[in-house]
Amino acid sequence: GKIIISVDKSFIWKIEETELHHLIKVLRLKTGDSVEVFDGHGSWGKGELTSITPKKEALVKTNTIHKTLKPANPIALAIGGLKTHTMDELLPFLVELNVNEIHIFTQKQIPKHRLSERSQNRWKSIILSALKQSKSNYIPNLRVWSDFSQMVSYLTARYDHHFTLS
Repeated sequence: GKIIISVDKSFIWKIEETELHHLIKVLRLKTGDSVEVFDGHGSWGKGELTSITPKKEALVKTNTIHKTLKPANPIALAIGGLKTHTMDELLPFLVELNVNEIHIFTQKQIPKHRLSERSQNRWKSIILSALKQSKSNYIPNLRVWSDFSQMVSYLTARYDHHFTLS
């Protein structure tokens, strides 16, 4: 959700698109039901579903906004483009471990379709589903690299400690 309004010491969160579909069709929630919402950037709240407009939005009212602090020691993981089902199985575990950045790099022997835009969109969806299950409040940064040396430069500039496994 996104926080859109703060009124009289309460907050209104907007839920749209895929999450709205999930709320209506899968969870079958209705106005007045209690829900937990988060923005993927550390803010979250518990509140009441105040309105639902199918195919447009749902609004949730919370009385407080809680803030989860980012971990003091962020974790980044870089992996080669794995087979589709392997990536799909691995991503939820990385979310549960609170990995902050997931870097996927190409290798000569990896077919390009494994790292396609369609695959990346599926991975983002898997990550969001895993966030809801684990109640993590930060969406990991997912990056796909075509140049291994650029990825290594990026990671060594951001992280003091790193391990390279081969």
